[in-house]
Amino acid sequence: MQKQRNRVNLTLSDDVFETLTELSELSGTPRATIIHELIEEVIPQLKVSIDLIKKLRANEMQMADAKKVFIDMLVDAGDENNPEQLQINQIKKKKNATIRKINNDED
Repeated sequence: MQKQRNRVNLTLSDDVFETLTELSELSGTPRATIIHELIEEVIPQLKVSIDLIKKLRANEMQMADAKKVFIDMLVDAGDENNPEQLQINQIKKKKNATIRKINNDED
């Protein structure tokens, strides 16, 4: 027996509704499927955000560090279309991680 999916009601602005409706009509994909696929795409980022909030609330992380993680996450999302920039940002992240490790070891 197939598991029943969870359902949620959404209230959308006119602009969002019209955009989804037009995309649905042009693609032949139901609005609910489009919304589901969009949310599925951002689940990894949402999980990182949840983890950051938990660490901040537990005083396990400083806001400045959480902001760096969040900014890196946004940069990564933009890098998917630009492999050269992705390589540059990966090098920067490694350098920054090394600097943070050195700073933490000194504390």
